[in-house]
Amino acid sequence: MVSSLVIVGLLFAANIVSDREHLENLEFETGDRITISVGIGRALAMGPTMAAAFAGPKNFGSFIKIISTIVLSGPRLFTVAWRFVLKARRLKETKTGSCAKIISSLIKQQSRISFVALSEQHPTIDFQAIIPQLEDIDGVVFLMEEPPGLTVVSRLLEDFQEWKTENP
Repeated sequence: MVSSLVIVGLLFAANIVSDREHLENLEFETGDRITISVGIGRALAMGPTMAAAFAGPKNFGSFIKIISTIVLSGPRLFTVAWRFVLKARRLKETKTGSCAKIISSLIKQQSRISFVALSEQHPTIDFQAIIPQLEDIDGVVFLMEEPPGLTVVSRLLEDFQEWKTENP
């Protein structure tokens, strides 16, 4: 029991310190000295065919990366699930009325609105509390160049227009 917990703990520690980008980029050298770059998803989908086609000592590092990705998939899935739990908690506490007012202003403007202009338009909204909540809403874009502000993506505008025609 204790050894299992230690192993699981080590897997989580390895997941934290691993360079995911490095693990997901594989390179295989063929017999003709041609190097082929493959993403981890494609290599895993090819399965035994990939292993048989590129077996050899020069490709050992890529196979170790594949094994590492498989072994670390449990901690990665747990981490993603935990982030979703935290996001669900944040979304549950979202002040929908204040967020709706900000998004409404952005949709009406259909272009960038600075934080200063938004705070002047909505003086009762606590922007310190609302800004993190707006980050969780798909379609709201934070613009950091001067003057910092917000805008919405065209997809959100289109979805709103579609909703508006269906719900007059």
